Amino acid sequence: MSGTAQRRCRVCGCTDDHACLGGCSWAGPDICDRCARGVLYGYPNDLKWKPGPVLKFSHSYFKMPRDSDGSPVHDAILLHVFKDDSRRMSPEFVAYDTDYDNGRYPLPKGDCLFLLLLSQLQTGPQLWTTIRRWTRNKEKYYRSLQGQEFRIEIAEE
Repeated sequence: MSGTAQRRCRVCGCTDDHACLGGCSWAGPDICDRCARGVLYGYPNDLKWKPGPVLKFSHSYFKMPRDSDGSPVHDAILLHVFKDDSRRMSPEFVAYDTDYDNGRYPLPKGDCLFLLLLSQLQTGPQLWTTIRRWTRNKEKYYRSLQGQEFRIEIAEE
């Protein structure tokens, strides 16, 4: 770029170099076509809004893919859902999944859901995982959305 600021969507934060997962184009000087549809149809015009299901996180975890500017990803595709017992995980995997700036999130003991995610970064695609407490309803919900794009929402931000 020639010293000019890169275009960024005011709703989701996508740029020319990092489009929304699944692709988008510019609908206006500061809004992509995906977010413009949401504004047009009356969805909230809030910086964290994006259509579709949401994966909520309590912290910005080290495992989360980051763009070259250091910001965490804002969307991911749910590729697969695994069910397993958290007590069978290695200490290294627990650290990978639960570490954040000020600590480690306590994993529930017993059955958990492991979500395999794919995020598109400026440098290319990146696989990552997250663990969720298992309930029959959660398993049914996540399995029904395999292949769908999720918006990533971080509570502490």
